[in-house]
Amino acid sequence: MLKNIHALTGHEIVENQVLNIDFNKDFPKNTFEPYIFITTKCNDVIQLQEKLENLYAYTKENQTVIVSFETLKARLNRIEKNSFKLLATLIVINEFILLRLLPRLFLFKWVYTILFRGKFKILSKAEGLGRMAYAGFTIRQIKSLNSILYAELKKSKEPKNLSKPSYGPLFKMTRLGKNKRKIGVYKIRTMHPYSEYLQDFMIKNSGYSEKGKLNNDFRVTIWGKWMRKYYLDELPQIINVLKGEMKLLGLRPLSEAYFNGLSIDYQNERLKHKPGCIPPYVALNYKSSKEEVIKAEKKYIQLKTCKPYTTDLILFFKALRNLLIYKVRSS
Repeated sequence: MLKNIHALTGHEIVENQVLNIDFNKDFPKNTFEPYIFITTKCNDVIQLQEKLENLYAYTKENQTVIVSFETLKARLNRIEKNSFKLLATLIVINEFILLRLLPRLFLFKWVYTILFRGKFKILSKAEGLGRMAYAGFTIRQIKSLNSILYAELKKSKEPKNLSKPSYGPLFKMTRLGKNKRKIGVYKIRTMHPYSEYLQDFMIKNSGYSEKGKLNNDFRVTIWGKWMRKYYLDELPQIINVLKGEMKLLGLRPLSEAYFNGLSIDYQNERLKHKPGCIPPYVALNYKSSKEEVIKAEKKYIQLKTCKPYTTDLILFFKALRNLLIYKVRSS
């Protein structure tokens, strides 16, 4: 245990600096040790999210928390070592259905709870870390040791659990609309559950590629990449259009973290306009890099200022032409 903490944090640790906690038992009195080490893997914790939120309330601001879990990918690799690849894949698929998909259904949720008492969870890397962020922790760093992913956590100023996470195929992302009004943008799920709470972590640790996308975004599922390529995940945004929060063509609705990374002048210009489903770079045939997207949006604002009534209509038909004839695809 001390070796794992040292490998993760780089700090030399002695026994009396660590408070060990079994997540499936009552928490001991917090005697202000610098480190709290959760001895139970998150996969085997009963009522995991409730325990993480209790841990957030229990932890002091100057304490470091170490939490671990086995990811779905590591689980597959572990099973492959003891069998051949096809059999390992079939085992993981069956486990995924039994221990992950079925418990999401109302009736099977109770069956799962009775049979397994909430243990043996299948957790993707994104969901495991996202649950920690949702509970209110800042993820300082992560490291895989002996096929187990360890996370170093610090208590943040406030929890991120202001909006309820969803598991269904349709979900809402909190984005900034006109006049900085927060709106729930509908999308088809292309990421693992709880991924939305990792936005700050991903920006800080991965950064953006030349195409304007987050580098090595492990939150996106395999099928999600295909849906994004053809913009299929954005079809439910027509709901936002009907609600009057968005329009068919316009500036992208941005997350607060992305928005805060823009210049003040550009922020102020963006907030004057209602966001749209189809971004300007598609209509203007710009590349999808961050620089080109911003360039296209500034061009759109300029056109919109000069011709406020016809710009959207003209660019909408140009976007359809680029999508259908020239087969413009998302990167």
